[in-house]
Amino acid sequence: MRIVTGTFSHETNTFSNIPTTMEEFAKQGIAHSDEIPRRFRGTNTIEAAFMDAAEEHGFELIWTVFGSAIPGGPVSREAFDYFSGHLLEGVQAAGKIDGVLLHLHGAMVTDDLDDGEGHVLEAIRRLVGPDIPIVTTLDLHANMTPRIIRNCNRHYRR
Repeated sequence: MRIVTGTFSHETNTFSNIPTTMEEFAKQGIAHSDEIPRRFRGTNTIEAAFMDAAEEHGFELIWTVFGSAIPGGPVSREAFDYFSGHLLEGVQAAGKIDGVLLHLHGAMVTDDLDDGEGHVLEAIRRLVGPDIPIVTTLDLHANMTPRIIRNCNRHYRR
């Protein structure tokens, strides 16, 4: 089983006028493809938990991008396009897949989107179609928008 995975995580404070730019994401360390498991294996992170689950249940993870920034103002369009673009390119490049497993946050606002995660999930759903499961981890106080719900794990909603 082949599962595309990646992280694009940010908790936006819409009261802050300080944008969350690429520089803010760089402070946490941006990583791509095989850099991600090398960096996170054996750590107490969601990415490591994904690896542990893959090993336990016998599926292959296809890594795309890791980007996370500390909570701050809206995510800049440049940063949003960069990370969402790498996620989408990774899904396209993976070929035949059995699912998508993402680490998002659930409270991302950008310069021009009130539901950053919903936008990303909808774009991925368009790429993979209705039958490929999309699963995401979200923060415990995520903003569960209809767009997020509509585009995750739709295959099993009957």
